[in-house]
Amino acid sequence: MNFIEQMVEADILSGRWGLGKGVAVQTRFPPEPNGYLHVGHAKSICLNYGLAAKFGGKFNLRFDDTNPAKEEQEYVDAIKKDVAWLTGAFEEKAGQVGNLPHAAKQVGNLPHAAKQVGNLPHAAKQVGNLPHAAKQ
Repeated sequence: MNFIEQMVEADILSGRWGLGKGVAVQTRFPPEPNGYLHVGHAKSICLNYGLAAKFGGKFNLRFDDTNPAKEEQEYVDAIKKDVAWLTGAFEEKAGQVGNLPHAAKQVGNLPHAAKQVGNLPHAAKQVGNLPHAAKQ
């Protein structure tokens, strides 16, 4: 268990935030849809998705809409596809993504996917074979 997982586990055991008492772990990825995702985004997605999956919680995709003048539907669509590719789960509900009952089975594939990303010749410019990474 890494230090973040240890902190979540401690919160669950202590009942902090209502965890373990009917309240599930919830994580989120809040991108601003003004460009395509990069490696840093992928790391955040995998961390947050993995924590939610490990602890039986929910992963949410909530777009940051603080700068609507620079946001485009093209980026929203690209981000949704990329998150789906990384997590293997996609269920859209009012700007959120999550389907952990099915997707929790996929979390074991994340270390393998991360290793593949690290072995790519242009990993700094691409995240695996994300559908829109090449446009960056």
